[in-house]
Amino acid sequence: MFCPQCGTKLSDTAKFCKSCGARTGSAAPTPPQAPAPPAPPRVNPVPPPVQPVPSALPPPVAPRVAQPPVPPPLRVARPQGPPPPSPAVRPPQPVPPPPVSTAPPPPVVPPAPGFGPPPTAAPAAAAIPPQPLVLPAAPTPWPFQEKTTEWAANLTGNLSKSGFAADTPHGSIVSRLIRAAMLDKTVYREVATDPRCEKEAWMIMGVIVGLVSLYPYLSSLGSFSSSSMTRLASAAAIQAVAWVARVWIIQVLANMWLGSKLTFPQMFRPLAYAQAPSLLMFLPQMTTLVAVLGIATNTAAIRDVTGCSTVQAVVLSIVSVIGVMICIGLASPIIYKLMQGM
Repeated sequence: MFCPQCGTKLSDTAKFCKSCGARTGSAAPTPPQAPAPPAPPRVNPVPPPVQPVPSALPPPVAPRVAQPPVPPPLRVARPQGPPPPSPAVRPPQPVPPPPVSTAPPPPVVPPAPGFGPPPTAAPAAAAIPPQPLVLPAAPTPWPFQEKTTEWAANLTGNLSKSGFAADTPHGSIVSRLIRAAMLDKTVYREVATDPRCEKEAWMIMGVIVGLVSLYPYLSSLGSFSSSSMTRLASAAAIQAVAWVARVWIIQVLANMWLGSKLTFPQMFRPLAYAQAPSLLMFLPQMTTLVAVLGIATNTAAIRDVTGCSTVQAVVLSIVSVIGVMICIGLASPIIYKLMQGM
């Protein structure tokens, strides 16, 4: 056989050409190879979108189109004549009452602080009567005050039977003066807590100041002159200033020393009624008795109102007298000069 490539003579069993090395036809056939997979189709890349370049020129403005004028509303002429008859009105039907629920109402939960509507004002209530003034605890009465209180009650009861009732304006003043002069154990605290006695107390002090100022002239039975009237007015003014100063000194010292919280009117009213014995100074041979009884009534008034002991009440009274003497020494020249100038 011959080589199919170069034509060299070969043996019948040769598989390859010894000259060119080509495969002869007697060689075993080569198994077929699997075909190569097809190549994927080639896709051209998409170019990115081109961004428009901003222009320096302003955007065009659309022209304004003139709006046509709005025609005025047409007025429709109403036909003359009587109005058309109104349709028949049906009477209102009665509304049935809502069913009454027997379930208890839900509890009302107050809103938390800072939430919810502001609280509404409470409806105006009836006028609340003024609360009584509170005084310190009353001290133990003196042993003889039980008897003097009983005597005062009997005497005021006899006045009521004679037609001078204690529930009248003048009868109440007289009955309290009798009780105060006889050391009643309740009268001083009674007037201290009753603001209605304020006017009565000032009336009593005005009468006593006038009597004390007139007493030297009435006892000597001297004649009155212009200078006497000036001295009388000056004495009355000095007595009034001294009395107000004494009440103020006792009230301030009681609050500072005893820790009470008394006001000037609370101290003024009892001390005014405590001057009840001074109304008896015109009786003959009664000066010493009036002075001793006056010391007792003033001490009892201070003691009952402030709740202090008898010794403390005497100390307050003595200190107030010293303060009044100093006040009179300072005020007398000023008052006399003012009265002489008038």
